[in-house]
Parts: sequence; C-alpha cells; structure tokens
Amino acid sequence: MSVFGLLRPWIQEQPGETIIAVLHDLSLAARFCDRLTLLGNGEIVAQGTPDEVLRPELLKSAYGVDVDVRRHEITGALQVTVL
Repeated sequence: MSVFGLLRPWIQEQPGETIIAVLHDLSLAARFCDRLTLLGNGEIVAQGTPDEVLRPELLKSAYGVDVDVRRHEITGALQVTVL
C-alpha cells in the first residue's frame, strides 16, 4: 500500500486536520487529493477540486504544454498526459 493509501483513512478519522503535499505528478494528485492549488510562474492559477483544477486550458496556462485529461477507467480519477 502506498503512503497516500495509508494517509486517506487516517485523515478521514481526524476531523479538522489537513495534510499538505507538494506533488509534480498531477495524476497522483488527482487520485489522492481532495483539493488542489495549481501554481504557474509563482502565482496561483487555480484552486479547487481535481475536476475544477486539472483542465487542459488551466494546465496550458500554468505550464505552457498541451495535455489530455481523462478519467481512468478503473480508478475513476483524472489522468493527465502531456501531448
């Protein structure tokens, strides 16, 4: 089991607690994080749920690359692929 798999049940049992992580793997962030903050050039580009933040136009704005964002057929989480 991954660290994220261990942390999710723990945080659900801890009302009012928050875990902050810095991730560069957007698909991993989409799978395990409830809220995201997308940064580009040191500025906040977007904040919200993975569905709100991991949108191709926002990722292009932040990173200058084209991406494909789709839902993984098994996990149901968003998966980000650089084109």
